[in-house]
Amino acid sequence: MVRRPWLFNRAGPDSGIYKTINAGKTWAKLGGGLPGGRLGRIGLDIYLRNPETLFAIIDNANTRPPTAKEAEQDRGRGLPPQDREVGGEVYRTDNGGAAWTKTNAAETSVLSKGGGQLRVDPNDDRKLFVTGVALSNSTDGGRTWNDLGWPPVRLFSKMFGDVRTLWIDPQNSDRIILGSDGGVFISYDGGRTCDHFYNLPLCEFYAIGLDMEDPYNIYGGLQDHEMWKVPSNAASGDVRHFDGVALGGGDGMYTQVDPTDSRWLYTTMQNGGHFRVDQKLGYRVSILPQREKGLPPYRFVWCTPLHLSPHNSRILYTGGQGLLRSLDRGDHWQEISPDLTTNDTAKMVGSNQGGIPWFAITTISESPVTPGVIWVGTSDGKVQVTKNNGAAWTDLTKGVAGAGGPEEYYVSRVFASPSKEGTAYATKSGFRQDDFRPFVFKTEDFGATWTSISANLPARSVNVIFEDKKNPNLLFLGNDGGVFASIDGGKTWARMNNNMPNVPVHDLLVHPRENDLVVGTYGRGLYVTDVTPLQEINDRVLAEDVYLFEIEPKAQRITWDFGAEDYLFGDRHLKTPNEPNGLVVHYYLKNTLAEKPIVTVTDPFGNELAKLEGSAEAGLNRIIWDMRVPAPKGSEAGARMQRPRDPLASWVPPGPYLVRLEAGGKKLSQKARITKTTGWTIGPVMEIIRD
Repeated sequence: MVRRPWLFNRAGPDSGIYKTINAGKTWAKLGGGLPGGRLGRIGLDIYLRNPETLFAIIDNANTRPPTAKEAEQDRGRGLPPQDREVGGEVYRTDNGGAAWTKTNAAETSVLSKGGGQLRVDPNDDRKLFVTGVALSNSTDGGRTWNDLGWPPVRLFSKMFGDVRTLWIDPQNSDRIILGSDGGVFISYDGGRTCDHFYNLPLCEFYAIGLDMEDPYNIYGGLQDHEMWKVPSNAASGDVRHFDGVALGGGDGMYTQVDPTDSRWLYTTMQNGGHFRVDQKLGYRVSILPQREKGLPPYRFVWCTPLHLSPHNSRILYTGGQGLLRSLDRGDHWQEISPDLTTNDTAKMVGSNQGGIPWFAITTISESPVTPGVIWVGTSDGKVQVTKNNGAAWTDLTKGVAGAGGPEEYYVSRVFASPSKEGTAYATKSGFRQDDFRPFVFKTEDFGATWTSISANLPARSVNVIFEDKKNPNLLFLGNDGGVFASIDGGKTWARMNNNMPNVPVHDLLVHPRENDLVVGTYGRGLYVTDVTPLQEINDRVLAEDVYLFEIEPKAQRITWDFGAEDYLFGDRHLKTPNEPNGLVVHYYLKNTLAEKPIVTVTDPFGNELAKLEGSAEAGLNRIIWDMRVPAPKGSEAGARMQRPRDPLASWVPPGPYLVRLEAGGKKLSQKARITKTTGWTIGPVMEIIRD
């Protein structure tokens, strides 16, 4: 089997089953009834009650004559009998591989898309399972098979498909755990029914988007699991599974929302499906660019990019082999470039069996400073720019290569600076060539020269880079190991994982109003953090012994739950808390202090409302004021009884406040503002009709 970014030749003459009896020092290729010729993936399993009994699933790419029934079908279609590909075959041996017997009928191919793992029931060698689109299974030793198509009709009928792995409990064969593109499922009755562990945070995000609602929503495309919308904060005080809304099918990719009117959402799916979603009326239409008849079709990569112009949100860009632009929300498209790839036709033909489309645009970015300055990158390594809406293009690939970026490597991101028209960033990924070095580059002269800013980044493939809109020296980067930040324009990088797992980050961006860094991981869902203090950090700040950052204005949010959800749904559910419902005070300490800092909050008349102790640890610290009126003095029980019953009365009114920090012998202050008191509309009133 040969796998290249542009090629998948799934079978070859050297594939086969090999056996060692000396712990791997030497290997012997087995025969004894096994097929030869062009073979692909092979899955094996040992029957636990007799280790001499093994089963194999073999992807046989050779051809065979048609069966009598198949020949009759061909003649019924007016064709001479056609040879067929052998396909997925199941073999059994009962003597450790010396002799093998095929179990399935010639006309039955047991393999399906993405499959190839075979499992035998550890307590019954008549029960076999093969992973694929569904869960193929046999109860007679492999002679007949069920669930060879989609949707599944027998075992795990309520699961999400594209099965990847399977475990059968040796002590109880009815207990089966299955992993698919939809997560993890368990059955306690041999697969007749199943439960889904939807409480596991296992989402694989390709790309994310944000809207300007209040609170804002996060949009994201998931591997084989649609496009989703989830609020950044929810009415109950926690974001839960039922707060999410599915916005389309297939493998979700880009999700871009009109920042001026979030009614309009634009999405792409695998290999180029393009849609416009009307979130007000609840429908979507295809806006797939189509070429005129007689011309070669557009080539779209797996994760097809979609970009909204920062100057006019009715203007969309997408990329095939060239750049396409729509001036009317996707209703019509025009080509504004020639083929911007290497267009290597020799690699597009031949023995490419099941390969993913290649040689197309992977990333697009129009300058927020100057309309018509557009940067693109391609899957085969090209970096190009136009300064005049596509009338002329400059190939910058060799300049990037001169700074250390291999020409043919996948361009994972181009990013136009929001501060300077000639500044941009480009990242390349050698992941598909087993080269995991970081490739990150910056230009300040429209691509005439490039500088590597990989600095101290680890050997992990880089997927995304982002320049902060408020501080051009503040950069964020996502690689296959997490999130990194730079406060000096990429000269040095620091890991930001904190409570994040070591997981690939495929997309990230900063909300322009809330200053939240939103991170889409490929495996563990979404992460959000407030980067307001980082936007203010520079060498001058870090030289101070104590520094109090500007305080981001906040709204007071009323949350409601009424208890029903908590009591009815049990414990095993995902709940992500809202952001703190209070003013967040950030301060920096150059060194650890002997005494804890004190933060006081006063109203415009100098009345003290809160006095809080903060951390004395060196570095960036935060403390949160809940925006409440001071509790009445006296016992704790008495204080509770005296608090106002109306929750609005327990909050201080919106308006200006003053925050003071006393730390290390210094006294610092910042103005603060509570913008408003707001909440969520409770759902529609239910009408009860009685006979």
